Amino acid sequence: MRCTAAIAFVLLVATPVAALAHFDLVDPVSRYETTLFGRPCGQDPDTGRANETTLSAGSTTTLRWTSTISHPGHFRISFDEDGQDFSVPASPDDLHTDSNVVADDIPGLSDDPNRSFSLVLPDIECDNCTIQLLQVLTDHLPYTADGNTDDLHWQCADVILVRDGVFHDGFEGA
Repeated sequence: MRCTAAIAFVLLVATPVAALAHFDLVDPVSRYETTLFGRPCGQDPDTGRANETTLSAGSTTTLRWTSTISHPGHFRISFDEDGQDFSVPASPDDLHTDSNVVADDIPGLSDDPNRSFSLVLPDIECDNCTIQLLQVLTDHLPYTADGNTDDLHWQCADVILVRDGVFHDGFEGA
């Protein structure tokens, strides 16, 4: 009996538990459930596309996330029509660094953990699109933008944009 209890204790202590994310991308659904620290989409190594959501090209949709740990800083939303080639801000004040950045400087602190942003999707068809939600933290000074930083948190949604008349504004399944 003591041996069984000891084995159970060792297994409990040694079993990895997923860390709670500082934010969770809710809609469209995130590629990874709770990971945030690997560039560019929250996990390193990146295992590729998962949880694809089909959206209407050119529509306005609402990106939704839950902020589980509020930090000073801001959020950035980027869109890549073919892959996940996103820029990394060199400093917390480095805003709108390239054409993939569609919204920047969205306040990080909020009394409401349920956050959203209306996003106008490009009027293109693509089957390898990625939306990135990036959290830039300003309370972990000095700021670093390297691969081991805790100043940046990433999550991505894998999306497909279609122009076929079947879809309308908003999300249409995963």
